[in-house]
Parts: sequence; C-alpha cells; structure tokens
Amino acid sequence: MELSENGINLIKKYEGCRLTAYKPVANEKYWTIGWGHYGEDVYQGMKITQKEADDMLKEDLKHYENYVNINCEHLKLNQNQFDALVSFTYNCGLGNLQRLIRNRSKEEIPKHIEAYVNGASGKLPGLVRRRKEERELYETPVTEYVSLVELLLGEQEEEEMNYNTLDEVPEWAEESVKKAVEKGIVKGTGHGLGLNDTKVWTLVILDRLNLL
Repeated sequence: MELSENGINLIKKYEGCRLTAYKPVANEKYWTIGWGHYGEDVYQGMKITQKEADDMLKEDLKHYENYVNINCEHLKLNQNQFDALVSFTYNCGLGNLQRLIRNRSKEEIPKHIEAYVNGASGKLPGLVRRRKEERELYETPVTEYVSLVELLLGEQEEEEMNYNTLDEVPEWAEESVKKAVEKGIVKGTGHGLGLNDTKVWTLVILDRLNLL
C-alpha cells in the first residue's frame, strides 16, 4: 500500500516544515530539517529549498510505508488504518510500531495508540493531539467514504458522457480527476474514463473537501 494524500497531509500538519536545520530537543544526537527529516545527513547550519524538503519527504515516506507494509501485512489494513500507522511510525519509529502491534488484533491496536505521548519531560500536548487524530483516522471506516463516492459518481444514464481522457477534462478540474484516477476512484489510466459534467464537478467538490 501507499500513503494517501490524507495521510501525507496528517504528517505535514504535525511535523511542520523548516528549511534550516534545528534540534527540537537540545540533547538529540542528530539535527532535523524539512518535514521532520532526521539523521546523520543533517548538520548544523544546513539549509534547503522547499522543493528539496518535499523531495526528502517523498523519499522518507517510502521507508515508513515499507515498515508498515512489512510489519502489518498480516493485519490486512484498510487505507485509513494504513495512513494512521504510517503517521505513527514516522513520528515514533519502527520499534514503537512493532511494540504497538505485537500480539494485538487489528481492532485492539487503536486502543493503545494514545499511550505514545511522552517526551523527555513528560506528556507533550502536541503528541496527545497527534495520537488522538491518528486513532480517529484508524477507526474511521473506509466503507462510508467509498459509499459516498459511489453514490455521487453512480451511473447517470440520461447524461451524455463528455470526457473519456484526462486531456479532455477542463483545466480547472484536471488535478482532481487525475487524483481520482490515481486512487482508483475513477477506473482507468487516463483513457475511457466515461465522465460527464456532473461527475467532474463531484470530483472537484470532493477534492476541495479533502475527501479524495
């Protein structure tokens, strides 16, 4: 599985982006930069561009997606559960993910997510909020979202199908339709999409509501 846009936004929300290296805690071994990128490749005084920060995040997320895919394969996670655990692992690390899921069912895991809220000085409000949001995301059924999309994009035989390729989609809707195709909400790879004006508008509205 891959992290959805919803999951990426959750990580960005709590990590924040800083283009100059910093240490959130003075005694940490390494420096941090960008969207929470931490490691020996970051050094004091280091500066990067926004594009470099975004590229770092993309590369880092591959590792965390891989951690969750490998360690949670037996759990058969849905997209929301996967997104929540990638966010958790990005913040807490692989070891804590393994502790979180050890000998627990898929249903038991969210009950323990909110235990991981302590820093060196005790409970941190930012971690309390993040764990709460991760748990809420984990426990949000994907079926409700899928049903909404299916309802709004359902067959409307009386309307002419106007757009069959991404090239035919109006420029103002292109990003939303492309996102829907990439996530499999609209079936196809850019050809034979079978979209009419109503469906295109629906996708744009869902995207602007952060439901895609």
